[in-house]
Amino acid sequence: TINCRIYFEETCFENDLTFTEAKFNDVVNLDKAKFKGEAKFHGTKFNEAILTKTTFENKADFSSAVFNEKAYFTNTIFKADADFSSATFAYEARFLNADFKGTAIFENAEFKAKADFKTDENIAFGKDANFSNATFHDNAYFNNRVFEDFVDFHETDFKKVACFYNITFKKPINFSSSIFSGASNFINAEIDFTYEELKKHIKNGSKNIDECISTANDFRDSFRLIKHAFNNKGNALDASLFHRLELYCKELELEFTLENTKTKNSE
Repeated sequence: TINCRIYFEETCFENDLTFTEAKFNDVVNLDKAKFKGEAKFHGTKFNEAILTKTTFENKADFSSAVFNEKAYFTNTIFKADADFSSATFAYEARFLNADFKGTAIFENAEFKAKADFKTDENIAFGKDANFSNATFHDNAYFNNRVFEDFVDFHETDFKKVACFYNITFKKPINFSSSIFSGASNFINAEIDFTYEELKKHIKNGSKNIDECISTANDFRDSFRLIKHAFNNKGNALDASLFHRLELYCKELELEFTLENTKTKNSE
C-alpha cells in the first residue's frame, strides 16, 4: 500500500515491472513512461492513474484492476496485448487516441462513468478487440475507430449512448445479445469484409457444424441490432446494408444446416 504521490514521468523501465494487487491511495503519474518488459498491474487499486503518451512495448496487464478516480490513457501506445479484463473504472476512462497494436481485452470490464475510445487520427485496433460482457453505465464513444480484426461486443450492456460514428469494421463483428438501453449511433459505419470472409471466420472459429450454425445465428442477431439502430433514426439506406448482412448470415445458417443433414444421412 502506497499512500504518497508517485511520479515516473518519462521513466524507462528496462525489465518487467510488477505491482500485482498493490494499492495506490494517491496519484500515480506515468506520463511518457516507457515499459520495455511486461507491465503487471493485475488486481491493482488506483486512486488516480495518469498514463498519457505512455508506451508499453510488451504486454500490459491491468486485469481486475480498479480505477477509483481518473484513468487517463490518452495517446498511450500498446505495442503488444493490453488486458483490462474485469477491470473497474469508477470515474471517466480516457483512451482517446490510444493505439492498440496488439489484442485489446476489456471482457467483463465495468465502466461506471464515460468511456472515451474516440480518435481524431483514424487510429486502428490492430488485432482482436474484445468488449464482451462489458457494462457501460454512461456514454461510450468509439468515433472514427478502425477495427482491423475481429470485434466482440456480444452481451455488452450499453445503458446510455453507444456512439460508433464513422467506424470501420474490416473483419466480422459480434454484437449478439448486446443491450442498447440508450441511443446508439452507427452513422457512417463502414463494413469492409465479404460474405466469404464471414463464412471463413465462422468455420475457423467453430469446432463442428452445429457450432457453425449457432455462430451464424449469433452474427445474424448482431447485424439485426445494428439494422434496428438505423431504422430507429429513419436511416433506411444504411439499415439496408446491415439487412443484407443479416440475410448473408441466414444463408450461411441454411448452408451449414444442409451440410449437417448430408453428413448425418451419409452416416
